[in-house]
Amino acid sequence: MTKKQMRVLAIVLPLVVVAVAALAVLICSRFSWFYSDEQHLERITERAEEHFLGEGSEYTDLEVYPIYNEHEEFEYALIELAPQGYMYVHIADVDYPWKDIYTMSSDEHYEAYYDKPIRWSPFRMVEEIGDDGLPIEGSYKRSLFVDENGEPIVYHESPFKVAGIENERRYLLSTTRGFIPAVKRGDNLYLDLIDGALIEYDPADAEHDYPTYTPGEIWFHYSLTP
Repeated sequence: MTKKQMRVLAIVLPLVVVAVAALAVLICSRFSWFYSDEQHLERITERAEEHFLGEGSEYTDLEVYPIYNEHEEFEYALIELAPQGYMYVHIADVDYPWKDIYTMSSDEHYEAYYDKPIRWSPFRMVEEIGDDGLPIEGSYKRSLFVDENGEPIVYHESPFKVAGIENERRYLLSTTRGFIPAVKRGDNLYLDLIDGALIEYDPADAEHDYPTYTPGEIWFHYSLTP
């Protein structure tokens, strides 16, 4: 190799290394594992502030909290809005061009207003009663909690805030019918924040379709974008 070729190589090689490194960072940044839990919360907070706290917004402030799945993995976040309102955020494994790494929750009660905070009503599952006045074995239905006027109770703040949860780890437990917002009370023992009952929940149980569970209707469809 001539001296001229060596000089050219000395110039080109660092540029190639920098370009490859930059490409590697760009690719890796599309994966959730590239960011620490703290960085995810910072990124979600930044996007949420741009999305919800813009000029003319009805919201004055927000807080973001981590939420864990049944396997103790940080998979969701909770956005608590002031003066009231909340959203869940799902953290995907990969940031695809057609689907963002952070997707907001929506519910069927908001008539497709996907960028609006969700709401919920407490309920419990009760056995259905047949025409003979006896419980129908294995058949359950929702029984909504009602106020003093007999109207269903509707909350615009998260189950965690309504229950006064502050410094405990928050969970969304998966079931075949949705998610149960909960806090842990022992080995495989959780406080279900939808109906306030203590439930046994084993993460190793693949079914998670016990009729007395009270999963919330939560879907993740829309990107959390400014």
